[in-house]
Amino acid sequence: MTLISVSSGNVSSTSEDVEGNQGPLVLAVDDHLDSLQLITCAAELYGCRCISTDNPSAVFSIAAAAKPKLILLDILLPQMSGIEILQKLKQNAKTRSIPVVAVTALASERDRKQIMAAGFTSYLSKPYMLEDLNSILALYL
Repeated sequence: MTLISVSSGNVSSTSEDVEGNQGPLVLAVDDHLDSLQLITCAAELYGCRCISTDNPSAVFSIAAAAKPKLILLDILLPQMSGIEILQKLKQNAKTRSIPVVAVTALASERDRKQIMAAGFTSYLSKPYMLEDLNSILALYL
């Protein structure tokens, strides 16, 4: 499987490409590199191809060009929030139909309601169990 990491706008491959992998493409966005590595490795373990970035500004061009089947998006990001990113994704015809799951440390019921009201497809609170991530992937892919 291919894991592509985009950090500050740079793209690099970080794992071996396994021939014949036709798994769904997932874009993961988080400014904490350890969280980003965990979610991309877990998604890869569950059969997905992954693109990851810690650069919120890169999300729009990556999503429009790569057309992932799912975006896993942190909410608390520098420069702009995950909610602002979602709103811009929904304004673009190339990205508006991509399901976007909030993956966040904002775990109160009020936070969850606010995030879902913003238009996210689903919500996964950190820290999460890998089984919960697998359930999200299975539901939307």
